[in-house]
Amino acid sequence: MAKLNQLHVAVVLKVKQLQNLMADGSAITKWFKVRQDQLMERERDIIEGRVDLGDAEGEIDRQQLAEDERREALASEDWRGHYMPPTLNHSVLFTRTQLLKLIHRKLELDEEIDTYKKE
Repeated sequence: MAKLNQLHVAVVLKVKQLQNLMADGSAITKWFKVRQDQLMERERDIIEGRVDLGDAEGEIDRQQLAEDERREALASEDWRGHYMPPTLNHSVLFTRTQLLKLIHRKLELDEEIDTYKKE
């Protein structure tokens, strides 16, 4: 497993997993509206003081905090409304052994490339 972490393969696998997702336009629109409503409610709660911000030591600018939280929430990706396809016919699937072999081969190729660069 150290090899997996060393080569950041988990990130590559996550990207491949996301490539398989299929978008459903109406569901994406529905979830976008739900998200906007949740953000507006959270913003109102912060501004009206219904959310404990732990500001006992000093006064926190609630308006600025609400804007910051909204900006962060909008910057994060929302995959609701995306679904896995019914079959994995167009997907590349690896067993753990195959993946470790690929990683080992990549390390060998990296070493060869380094050797040729030095010559």
